[in-house]
Amino acid sequence: MNLGSFIDKKAIITGGDFSSVTEAVDAIIDLFDNRGLLPVSAEEVRIKIKERELLGGTVLPSGVAIPHARLEGFDDLLIGVWVPKKTLSTSQGDVDFLFFFLTSKIGSPFYLSALGAIA
Repeated sequence: MNLGSFIDKKAIITGGDFSSVTEAVDAIIDLFDNRGLLPVSAEEVRIKIKERELLGGTVLPSGVAIPHARLEGFDDLLIGVWVPKKTLSTSQGDVDFLFFFLTSKIGSPFYLSALGAIA
């Protein structure tokens, strides 16, 4: 199975006038929420993402941001993508692509493979 088969085209945002990684992630969370894919409230997902970000940055030197969260009782893997019109400068580094992941606490069997492929 290839990485593309895990990414729904409805969960890809191109362009978008986001001034931060947080704004882009919020938009992806809203996409998932509007489609009824979140196992908890959108606000709870936002809290989990913020908690994870406090543990350390998720912007790689290659310009890829990989904000992610693990949710209790969620047995799936959701991937959202943002491709900005132009590079977004952040305190962690420049962002040219953003891949947003939601998975279970124990991790989907595909989570680490997908993360590794992107990283």
